[in-house]
Amino acid sequence: MCDPRHLVRAYSFEAEERLLPESDARRLAQMLAKHQGSKEDARDPWRNFFECFHHSTDPSDMDPITQVLTVETNHLREKWKAFIEFSTPMDRLDIRMSEPTMNGVIETVEKTTQAWQLKRNNSRFAKAKRLFHQFCKTLHSHQAFLDILPSGSEYVSIFSGTLNAVIQASTNHEKIAEGLSESLCIVSQYVNNCKPDLQLFNMEDMQTLIANLYAHIFLLLTSIMDWMMKKRIKRLLDSFNEDLPSVFDNEMGKIKDISDRIRNLASQKNRAELRSTRLTAESIARDVRAGLEGDKRHQAEMKHYAESILREQSRTSELWTFEKQQQLADNIVNLLEERAFRWLECNRAGNRTSHQQLPTSSLVLLDGSAQGIFPFLSLPLGPSANYALAVSEYTSEAIAISSRHLEDFFHRDRVRLSCDAFDLLMVPPESFREISDWASTAAPNLLWLEGPPLEGDDFENPVTMMAATVIALAEKTKLPVISYFCELRRGEKLRDGNDTMEAQAMLSLVYALIRQLIELLLPSLETSVDISEGRFKALDGCLGTWSQATSILADLGELMPGPVLCIIDGLHWLTDRGTDSYLSDLLKILHGDKWKVLLFTTGRSVVLQLELSSSEASTIDVRSFGRGVALDRQDFDE
Repeated sequence: MCDPRHLVRAYSFEAEERLLPESDARRLAQMLAKHQGSKEDARDPWRNFFECFHHSTDPSDMDPITQVLTVETNHLREKWKAFIEFSTPMDRLDIRMSEPTMNGVIETVEKTTQAWQLKRNNSRFAKAKRLFHQFCKTLHSHQAFLDILPSGSEYVSIFSGTLNAVIQASTNHEKIAEGLSESLCIVSQYVNNCKPDLQLFNMEDMQTLIANLYAHIFLLLTSIMDWMMKKRIKRLLDSFNEDLPSVFDNEMGKIKDISDRIRNLASQKNRAELRSTRLTAESIARDVRAGLEGDKRHQAEMKHYAESILREQSRTSELWTFEKQQQLADNIVNLLEERAFRWLECNRAGNRTSHQQLPTSSLVLLDGSAQGIFPFLSLPLGPSANYALAVSEYTSEAIAISSRHLEDFFHRDRVRLSCDAFDLLMVPPESFREISDWASTAAPNLLWLEGPPLEGDDFENPVTMMAATVIALAEKTKLPVISYFCELRRGEKLRDGNDTMEAQAMLSLVYALIRQLIELLLPSLETSVDISEGRFKALDGCLGTWSQATSILADLGELMPGPVLCIIDGLHWLTDRGTDSYLSDLLKILHGDKWKVLLFTTGRSVVLQLELSSSEASTIDVRSFGRGVALDRQDFDE
């Protein structure tokens, strides 16, 4: 009949492979496989007793920690084989029905006590029975000690297998059983006393002492088997003169000495750790006292540095205002002149078709209109603060770190687009004239340029390229500008808590604007507005935090040193019944005092038509575009 334990163990080797990766039981199978040993041990658990424990006999090839223990293990293994052959059938251990494990030792003790109970007069074995059960309670300590050693499982197997053999051999001998159980209990008490120290200081020198301890325990077991293999008459005479523990006083004394050394070493390590902790604490206390003045001085220097930055920015703001506005106007003029000359050259060569002709008015589009562009940077720096409220100091670096997780909820490549493809586009001059008028008007100011529905990617869409060009010119002029090109990206997953992809894209737009405004903050600022880390942590990419996101966007807009250009393209992608209220909220913020907003769409937006006045909206004529395919309204009705 097959042992059920062998069936369970055989299945456990394949449990991890049979279970699917997503199964909840796979983790349990992994833990089972980690501690189950090898398949060879499962097939033949007693093989360590019939094979050499270490093939190399050269001491230089052995682990220095277990060198002595390895020698005694091989001696004990050889003695075990001789002991099994010497034992009578009644005293011999049946290795087919037992295993060299700690549980196997417990089963052997239980079988032994059951055999004693079947005998009529079992009073003589009462003490041995009690001591054996007391010894079984300490087996886990032995296993814990041996497991910390290299090749610990092999030592456990040899140790438990030897115990099985000697306990089985003492079953029918009262004197031997009593003496053996007493000796094992004494040794286990020494081991058990060291267990707390080992758990605290599991180091190499401690492992070496543990290996020496079990080398002497193995030597003791070897001596016990030698004594039990004496001729019966001589062993009987010895038992009259002295009991079994006294026969091995020398080995027992050495085991006690090593146990005391382990405890002394642990005590020394404990005192050393206490001293090290005390010295470290005293050193930290000295450093704290010595560093207080230096820390205060450093804080004062940092504050002075931040104040100097504020003063410098305040002093230079008006200097670059007029220079940059003139430079931006020149850039627009140069851009159109360069495109016009290119067109004339290509037209002479006959490489352009008739519908790509550039209206001559584009050559004089901005003639005389380069004055008064972006006259908004002369406004006073900093938001209007209510000094009755508590004022806190922040740094732009700390705010950027607190909000860095927002980058996970929008695509950084949609903040800016290359405008190189604009070389191949022809834009109506009237559209640039409206942008020029918008630029020359002081904040707040909003302009929506509505183009017809077009079929094409970003670089084939002239409206998108117009937005990218204006952004590039503003950046070249070093004007404060934030932007975003809205899209519904294919393959993007809808996050939990969001209703539609349009609403999720609306949230991405707001997060992108927040991150760009943070990049425009002064290095250090004092304000009553709460821009602490807690407000940014609440933004988790879900529409449930929409009100918090728009509130932060509005607050950051008020913290800008001056009006900021905000250019957004592709709001028509976000048009949906579920996003009307969100877009309306955003437009209310963009109508704030410090916003100069330029909106581009390729198609109609109901919310923009309702929220914006006629003076804030303009239509771009598609007839002058050289690329892109114009769509008719009926294309969307099909």
